[in-house]
Amino acid sequence: MGRRTSTRVFFAAVLAVSVTAVLGANAGAASFNITPGGQAVTVTISTAGTNATASFAGTAGQRVSLNITGSTIGSFKVSLLKPNGSAVFTISATRTARFVDTNTLPVNGTYKLVVDPTNNYTGKVTLQLYNVPANASANATVGGAPGTVNTTVPGQDAFVTFAGVAGHRLALSLTGVTVSAGTVTVLNPDASVLSPTRAFAKANSFIDPLTLPATGTYKVVLDPKGKATGSVTVTAYDVPADKSSALTLGSPANNTVDVPGQRANFTFSGTAGQRISLNVEACAFNGTITLLKPDASALASTAVTPAGGFLDTVVLPANGTYTVVVDPGGAQTGAFTFVAYAVPADPTQAITAGGSAVTASTTVPGQNAYLTFNGAVGQRITVLVSNVNGVNPAELNLLKPNGTPAIPAPLTVTSSGAWMQTTTLTVAGQYKILLDPQQANVGSADVNLYTVPADLSGSITPGTPLAVTTTAPGQNATYTFTGVINQRVSLNLTAVSIASVKVSVLKPDGTTLIQKTVGTAGGFAEPVKLPVGGTYKVFVDPQSSYFGSVTVGLYVVPADTTGTMTLGTGTTITTTVPGQNATRTFSGSVNQRLSFNFTGVTMPSVKVIVRAPNGVAMFQDTLGTDGDFIEPRTLTAAGTYTVTIDPQGPSTGSVTLTFYNVPADATGSTTVSIGTPGQNGKLTFTGTSGQHTFTASTTVPAAAGQTASVAITVYQGTTISPANQVANSTTGPDGNSFQATLSAPGTYTIYVDPFGAAVGSVTVTVS
Repeated sequence: MGRRTSTRVFFAAVLAVSVTAVLGANAGAASFNITPGGQAVTVTISTAGTNATASFAGTAGQRVSLNITGSTIGSFKVSLLKPNGSAVFTISATRTARFVDTNTLPVNGTYKLVVDPTNNYTGKVTLQLYNVPANASANATVGGAPGTVNTTVPGQDAFVTFAGVAGHRLALSLTGVTVSAGTVTVLNPDASVLSPTRAFAKANSFIDPLTLPATGTYKVVLDPKGKATGSVTVTAYDVPADKSSALTLGSPANNTVDVPGQRANFTFSGTAGQRISLNVEACAFNGTITLLKPDASALASTAVTPAGGFLDTVVLPANGTYTVVVDPGGAQTGAFTFVAYAVPADPTQAITAGGSAVTASTTVPGQNAYLTFNGAVGQRITVLVSNVNGVNPAELNLLKPNGTPAIPAPLTVTSSGAWMQTTTLTVAGQYKILLDPQQANVGSADVNLYTVPADLSGSITPGTPLAVTTTAPGQNATYTFTGVINQRVSLNLTAVSIASVKVSVLKPDGTTLIQKTVGTAGGFAEPVKLPVGGTYKVFVDPQSSYFGSVTVGLYVVPADTTGTMTLGTGTTITTTVPGQNATRTFSGSVNQRLSFNFTGVTMPSVKVIVRAPNGVAMFQDTLGTDGDFIEPRTLTAAGTYTVTIDPQGPSTGSVTLTFYNVPADATGSTTVSIGTPGQNGKLTFTGTSGQHTFTASTTVPAAAGQTASVAITVYQGTTISPANQVANSTTGPDGNSFQATLSAPGTYTIYVDPFGAAVGSVTVTVS
């Protein structure tokens, strides 16, 4: 290839030798030795005006390359001097790594590498000198075995030769590439260039067919970039003539590409103004399909893959013979099938704002559908697409009278349809709604055009629900109210007939304070404190194409009620505005056992949380109008406990809470008296083994509609645990008997647990 001084990028070898020259201003250069193919040498030049020389013994024909790295010198020159002192090369370098490609030494003798800083620069630099072997080579057979070459030393090139025949078409593929980057050039037998130099990297590449000008030996020259080394496999293909067939519009066309680089051509007679589309129905490769004009220039092209491909409608510019070219990418081959269509004119219909839906239909791939209407300046319109059949996906666009888009970007139509948000028309004239099926889709969709009335507006009075009704897709509503700083507001949405509606409370600066999106079930937004005083807005925004009614309840929420509770005395807690909570406090002591009874509940759902003095929840319970009873909890700390009453959603109303100091469980042999809700009882007896009858009676009342009021469980021994359980039953004021078998003589415990907050006496006899 001749002498070259191109640079290449790579990592330096291990630094091995460091020579430091500490010389006067006019002193000579520092001298050191370097070995081609040996270790890297680092030289330090610490005195301005000096240089460094590395010497090595070279032989005529020896090939060397040089890598320069690790430089701290701002600017310098590196020269390779022959034994007579003339330069083999001189290059400039900086702190950036640099590679000097292979140079061939002309004579035997001592060669010198001279590092010469410019100006007064000093510093260090690392030099790695390579002994470059002959270029790697291999032979390939056209249409047969490939040739693989491998370079091992930076600066080494490679070439693959093959015998070619004049007039044959040759394609080349580069595979198994481990070289990070390089160039490839194809040379004729006379060493002239057949294929211009092109880059390749660590990936497969392909050179399209070349017609060989002469019979002889051709050479593929591979030149790794910089310090790159590695292997490349070159395969040469003898490419037969492209396949040719006639094409009938509307009928499937198919063929098989057998050899990499081969194409398939299909011709048909076209007329000026004719509209053509093309759909790839099956394909075994990735590639392109191109429509050529009669003069062989490209009219349109699209990519094809095994997933198919589609060339949208193009208009033929002239009468003549057109060609469809199927071109697999790279070295790919395989079968394919496509259909080219003569696309009829796009159907156009009129549509009326506020009128019935118009069905837009297409029958041939590439055909679009237009709906036209006359629009006025300032008119607000929206478009709804529904009943989509076959055109999923499609694009929906709105075109002005001059044909330019009236919306920022087309909308995507799916099987669920599409909705165009409210658009204000800027000019008067005939507008077009464009339905553009994607790919080869054909079918129909219903389109509705609406004139959107002005948005509803007015004021809203906190505490007075406001019914809001929109009458067309895209219509919104805005209502204002005056807010006071630190005022709390909540939002309740009811009587919703809209499938999805977003309601927001906007601050005076227009930013969002509250936002709630609901469906027909409605919803509630908890209170939020107003950050400033001023005019606030309630913005009602039906989503998508929905419209209808929603009742908006905006409430100014008073402060949560507070107070204290007295042990054993019921406290009725009432909230009056949706979002208002209540807290009550009581004092507790360590190891105190408390039970809680919730009665008189008028709210459909209310959450109660009891927190310890450290703020951690001791328990929480959500209850409805049936109320609830919480079994005794043992307090672990002394101090003030807090009960929070949190009505769920928009609930308001009352709940009566009574809490009790529960003494230790009552004891006895046959009868226990339970006087505090949550207290249980224990009866102990000495039993004998065998079957026994247990007869229970009680004064503990049963809840309305119930017969049982007490749970009775028999345990062996005095420890209450599931492992010791013998039998269980229930009883009520009417009494009850049950049988149990005792496994051994000894002490047994009857555990008595009244339901809920009920109290009274319980008697159990054993026989």
